[in-house]
Amino acid sequence: MTVRNIITSMRLIIDWAEWFESVSLVDARLRGGSAFAEMNFPTRNLYRNAIEELARGASCPELKVAELALSATPIP
Repeated sequence: MTVRNIITSMRLIIDWAEWFESVSLVDARLRGGSAFAEMNFPTRNLYRNAIEELARGASCPELKVAELALSATPIP
């Protein structure tokens, strides 16, 4: 019961989404090279999930996928 109470209390104290975005290297890279920071949280989360899936499928680090996405030429 004590561990459960500690976890529940931590959820109330820490904004986990904000914390994750502050320590994520992928987020930092996307924020530095695009309008990623201007997007709302659900949209940013969709981008992160897509990068995660692409990285998993390509056996490639997520940061590399983010770099490749940012360096791609946009479709006119």
